[in-house]
Order: sequence, then structure tokens, then C-alpha cells
Amino acid sequence: DVTEDFNRMDIDIVLGLGVGTPSGWDFSLRYTSGMTNVLKDDDVFFPTNRVYSISIGHRIRKLGILTRKRR
Repeated sequence: DVTEDFNRMDIDIVLGLGVGTPSGWDFSLRYTSGMTNVLKDDDVFFPTNRVYSISIGHRIRKLGILTRKRR
């Protein structure tokens, strides 16, 4: 079974940037870098997880808590 060669847990560092527009659009970029070895018995190459992600969304409804005006 190949899954026995891989570690089940990973520790990551995540960096990201996001912005929301007044019209309800949200855009974000994120980079995730694994800090632990993916393979159990590989001390030479030290393969880790690395993920780049892009997210685009649109808010359908605003929460009343966030849109309520302060006195």
C-alpha cells in the first residue's frame, strides 16, 4: 500500500492577501508551504507540500452585524 510511505499530518505556513469591493466581489491570493516532510523515509530531498490558490467570490447577503451603523 503506497499510503504507508506518506506522513498523515503536515504543519504549514500560510501567506495570503485579499480584497473586497463595495459591489460585493472578493478576491484573494494564498500561498501555503509545508514545513514537514511528505515522505516518511526520505531525508535527502525533503519533499514538502506547496500550494498556490486564487479565490474569487461574490457576497450574496451582508450580515446585519457588519452593516449596522454605530451611534
